[in-house]
Amino acid sequence: MIIFDGDCGFCRYCVEYARAVTDVEAGGGVRYEPYQRVAAQYPDIAVEEFKASIRLITPAARYSGAAAAFHVLALAPRLRGWLWCYRFVPLFAVVAEMLYRFTARHRGAVYQVARPLFGARLLPADYTRTSGIVIRGIGLASLFAFTSWWWQAAGLIGSQGILQGTFETFGAVARTHFNGTLAGRFVLTAGLGGMGGAQPLAVTMNGGVALCIDVDPTRIERRIKTRYLDRETDDLETALAWTDEARAGGEAVSVGLLGNCAEVEPELLRRGWRPDIVTDQTSAHDPLGGYVPAGLSLEEAASLRVSDPTDYQRRAYASMAHHVGAMVGGNAVKILYPALTAWLSKRLAAPSNNEHLHQPG
Repeated sequence: MIIFDGDCGFCRYCVEYARAVTDVEAGGGVRYEPYQRVAAQYPDIAVEEFKASIRLITPAARYSGAAAAFHVLALAPRLRGWLWCYRFVPLFAVVAEMLYRFTARHRGAVYQVARPLFGARLLPADYTRTSGIVIRGIGLASLFAFTSWWWQAAGLIGSQGILQGTFETFGAVARTHFNGTLAGRFVLTAGLGGMGGAQPLAVTMNGGVALCIDVDPTRIERRIKTRYLDRETDDLETALAWTDEARAGGEAVSVGLLGNCAEVEPELLRRGWRPDIVTDQTSAHDPLGGYVPAGLSLEEAASLRVSDPTDYQRRAYASMAHHVGAMVGGNAVKILYPALTAWLSKRLAAPSNNEHLHQPG
């Protein structure tokens, strides 16, 4: 006789399967009773023990847990291999009992998973039923994979996702131009947003010194908190002192400088201060919604975007000209700036001598 917890839905679910197997393949002969009905006949077994696991009562012996389940399944000829494994395969019995106890403790959750996977009734397998279970399993696996994307995205998108590629890019530059290391080398860049935020850490991982300019203080703070960036300042003199000191000492240090790259990089060029590597990760691809023109605070830029988007774009393109010119060197300004000015005049239907496109000096 099999004694089970009649108040447990998962227990009834499994007993229905066992009953179907033993009735069909073993010709019946196995009695299934809830402990609520027969517990009084076995005063030596506590009610808590009945609740904890099934019991198999035979004239010769008593079994509980996984042992009881395998002894019942062994009544069906095609399922006797499980009992053989339980008896003779090393550690099989230990693992089986551990899994049984885990399932028993979490039977409610297991039941919720088993019903959609195996169906409302757990019946002996045939081709159709097995195919349905496989299809349901694939569906559940796809659901879990899709759901986990919420957490995976944090590691695949943005600074963390691009870090490996950025590190390898700087590593390739180091191998090609600097004998395999960026130690004592200075990298100038701008933009610490989702993609650009990986640059300071990628540079220091290659042994270099990075000066990273961004107009948004919250981006710098975020990189400091996540330790992608080592130091921060809003003073150019302080930033240069830190980077020069790190270069001289061969230290790997990254510095975040609050400022507008269209103002800071031309100033560095004016001073004759030259980086070993220069990159850019600003939103220059978006002259209206991303790039912040020189001479405007974040608040002023947000206001101008709404009040006069055309003027905003003129200012943005003008700033880009100074920015790019400073990146590639002073002579480039004389070449790039007039061409860009003429293109903007045509694109924005503005006079070529617009005050925002005026080249100082």
